Amino acid sequence: MYGMFTTAGDAAVEAVVNHHLAQDYENPTAMFYAIHDDLDRLQTVSCFSEATDTEVRECVWIKISSHYRKKEVDMA
Repeated sequence: MYGMFTTAGDAAVEAVVNHHLAQDYENPTAMFYAIHDDLDRLQTVSCFSEATDTEVRECVWIKISSHYRKKEVDMA
């Protein structure tokens, strides 16, 4: 799902992403940076050390972009 090494890792990243998707950010970039800050903290836990790897960040960006596209369609 997010490219983490374990199901627990994917679930941890999913929880972070869902928390931020429920917030109101001005744009997807602002949301991405906020999520990245949380992932940076998450990676300090040894079993989640890959939380800021490129693949994880790309998967997060895809999820955010999809959320904002849906939001734009819903508002039209």
